Amino acid sequence: REEGRWNKMEGERSSEQTKLEIQQNSSKGTRNHSSVAYDCITLDYHATPAGAQQNFEDQMSRYRAGVRTEKLHRYGSGDGYNPITGEEIRPLMLPRRPDQP
Repeated sequence: REEGRWNKMEGERSSEQTKLEIQQNSSKGTRNHSSVAYDCITLDYHATPAGAQQNFEDQMSRYRAGVRTEKLHRYGSGDGYNPITGEEIRPLMLPRRPDQP
């Protein structure tokens, strides 16, 4: 009878231990961690490789937006002058392509 009680207590302890391990390994405790590599309050990138990669990706999206703007400007200008004012349309400056971190 005493041995059965000890076995039952050992089983309860091992099940609690496995529950604790599952809780520690789950992602529920990390829900409030940011998934991006910058501080959303100060808007500074983290000083990590992930922060450098995030900065590069953001600069690349700005670069691609500038390229699209220049392309639309070039195709929309027609003969190279403004038909209303008659002024010559100056080409837009392309942004510099960012360097890979």
